[in-house]
Amino acid sequence: MNILLRLKIKYDHYKIRNMLKKKGVILYNSVNLGGEPYLISIGKNTLIAPNVTFINHDESKRVAQNIRNSDVYYNSYKTGMFGKITIGENCFIGYESLILPNTKIGNNVIVGARSVVKGNLESGFVYAGSPVKKICSIDEYYEKIKDKIVLIPDSVNKSNYFELKQYILNIMDMAN
Repeated sequence: MNILLRLKIKYDHYKIRNMLKKKGVILYNSVNLGGEPYLISIGKNTLIAPNVTFINHDESKRVAQNIRNSDVYYNSYKTGMFGKITIGENCFIGYESLILPNTKIGNNVIVGARSVVKGNLESGFVYAGSPVKKICSIDEYYEKIKDKIVLIPDSVNKSNYFELKQYILNIMDMAN
């Protein structure tokens, strides 16, 4: 890949990250938006955890093309199979998940860590696995975890690492 194309992709990533921030989307720095970030749509109030990778193209077709057309080498930048990725509003995509081309994730969806996602995920459910499978509804999930949720009051300075750490450790000590 030439340097100008790499710089253009990095610039697109930067622009997209800034646009998403305005919609309340949290996108960790280690998220990989792939080579075609313009094929990705993310709804407001969505969190994309570290090391999530979006793949919106498939280069495997080169092997088949090269076998069928042995006299012509197909450069990967001349042809491609591309697919959009759409994530709805109020979603969570877990650590190191892989989102494949032609995927649509509905609203209010949780995707567990290290999941491989392809196809349509219905709104209002928790999914996990490789390949991803429906686990339970958001309401069922909330019933399981509601007693474990820690609310951090406004009096705690959340941007002060040590203050936040002390508060969380105190809560954990009281729970044991």
